[in-house]
Amino acid sequence: MRIVVTGAAGFIGTTLTRILADAGHEVVGVDLGERPAGFAGTRYHRMDVTDEVAAREAVRGAQGICHLAAESGIIPSIEEPLVTARTNVMGTITMLWAAWKESVPSLALASSCATQTHLRTGSLSPYAASKQSGETYLTAFRETYGLKTAALRLSNVYGPGSAHKSSAVARMLRMGLESGRLEVTGDGGQRRDFLFVEDAAHAFRQVMEQGAQGEFTVSTGVNTSVLELAEIIRSRLGLGPDAIVHTAAVPGDTRDLHLDPAETARTLGWHPRVSLAQGLEITLEWFRGRVAGSPRFPAG
Repeated sequence: MRIVVTGAAGFIGTTLTRILADAGHEVVGVDLGERPAGFAGTRYHRMDVTDEVAAREAVRGAQGICHLAAESGIIPSIEEPLVTARTNVMGTITMLWAAWKESVPSLALASSCATQTHLRTGSLSPYAASKQSGETYLTAFRETYGLKTAALRLSNVYGPGSAHKSSAVARMLRMGLESGRLEVTGDGGQRRDFLFVEDAAHAFRQVMEQGAQGEFTVSTGVNTSVLELAEIIRSRLGLGPDAIVHTAAVPGDTRDLHLDPAETARTLGWHPRVSLAQGLEITLEWFRGRVAGSPRFPAG
């Protein structure tokens, strides 16, 4: 299959491009940034996903689109809601429209588990609202135009390539290596489902290969508190108990996250392969080689 990956230069996108190419697919990359070193695809379009003309050119002749390009994070969405909405809502509509106009049969969206937690808790950040809107448009294009659409509701993805991210794992590893401190927002009792990046990428691959439609929870089904995560990372870095520092809670942040990937397993045959312990070890080794840190934490 020829598969277009938007956000191909990003954290999940680079891993997904490699996994799709390894599986024998022809990958076309789309991103605002420069073509990444070692890009595994055959073609690369440096473009804005809200540009209809460029989007149609990029997807022409493809059999599927993995739409990962997005503005991520709750805090950035609170500070710049218009930027988040432009990319996450208008970008998704543009790629859907390009798919329809160029007869690309399917599109899979990197959505968020935040769309599910809102239904249970009533808590909704601008970021979650943008992803929820994207899912609504996927349904609209499926019902109106017959486009095969899938929303992959990703839990908290971590792994190599995430040094620039503001996620809990990336932030703690970066700060721990640079300063020997680990910041925990609030009391740290908020629970998360941490998913290794390769497991997330394989879910997209399986959706593309199976032509699956609908909404899929892509998670491990295992809850870990942010404070528990900090303790694991503190131990791996050899830091003392006073390395963990509590900061103010984030407005709109979900307290408890309970995700069940059982239906995804039944429908797609997808299962997470990497445990949190394994994934953190792999991620830590990657960070050690790339984060400018103290000689107290040598690579190896």
